Amino acid sequence: MSATILVVEDEEASADIIREVLEAEDYQVVLAPTLFRARGALSKTAPDLIILDRRLPDGDGLDLCKEIKSKDEWKSVPILFLSARKTVGDKVKGLELGGDDYLAKPFDNSELVARVHSLLRQRGKVEKPAILQSGLLRMDLLQVQAFLNEKPLKLWPKEFELLRMLLERKNRVLSRAVLMESVWGYEKELEITSKTVDVTVSRLRKKLGDCGKLIEFVRGYGYRYTEPAP
Repeated sequence: MSATILVVEDEEASADIIREVLEAEDYQVVLAPTLFRARGALSKTAPDLIILDRRLPDGDGLDLCKEIKSKDEWKSVPILFLSARKTVGDKVKGLELGGDDYLAKPFDNSELVARVHSLLRQRGKVEKPAILQSGLLRMDLLQVQAFLNEKPLKLWPKEFELLRMLLERKNRVLSRAVLMESVWGYEKELEITSKTVDVTVSRLRKKLGDCGKLIEFVRGYGYRYTEPAP
């Protein structure tokens, strides 16, 4: 059964985009345009994840966050703040009050999906496959080993993680920002730039030989792994 996500967002256009993006990933989406409606949805059943706007018609999303984290039946539900309030102070406040992540508007759709997937996977709500397969390329995630035509590939850790990310999201364009956060992690305070991603992709392509051509560069955006024709 797919995960259920409660989206608390009053802007109809934004809510529709979020729903469309998440439903394309096979998530069940429940929309609530106000804190009142969100509390009503929560009283029926606890979702697997809450995407919560800060500025709502009947109050601040922070109030609902504090309420959720104070109740035993809700406190384990991860909260992703999605807000136009994007100062460092706003982000820190949201995280200090129990939020699990904070994404500023306007946001990239692929980054939203990556963060949602990461939060759900951390809590065991998304089953992580042990094997990723695409044509002659196979990745054993438990053994941390990649194979090309059943021959082991010698990949550095970041090359392995980059390939894993691309295979998990094959046929979808991933921005450099999403790849930097997912593979390197901004929280580690490393001096990572888009050039780092480009260099790592270049090394990975060489090691993959002809399969490296399946990693396509989308100018001005990022990279996509295209599933080979059967």
